[in-house]
Amino acid sequence: MKTEKSITYFSAQGKENTKDCAELAAARAKELGISDVVIASCSGYTARIFQEVCRREGLHLVVVTHAVGFEGPGIWEFDL
Repeated sequence: MKTEKSITYFSAQGKENTKDCAELAAARAKELGISDVVIASCSGYTARIFQEVCRREGLHLVVVTHAVGFEGPGIWEFDL
């Protein structure tokens, strides 16, 4: 038996890859029958992108961030 999977590499890191990453993750989740997607987001930027894609694809999204005060007393980086 032979199984082949595709791998996507981005030529550079950065926010410009987030939408493509979300699309790829959603497609793979659906392929595997996974309905829940868990991501990390410090500021909410990634959460917004994934929320749009997951909502459209009928996937449930869970966003994990770090605690208020991580950057300094009383500072909450997440602005969603």
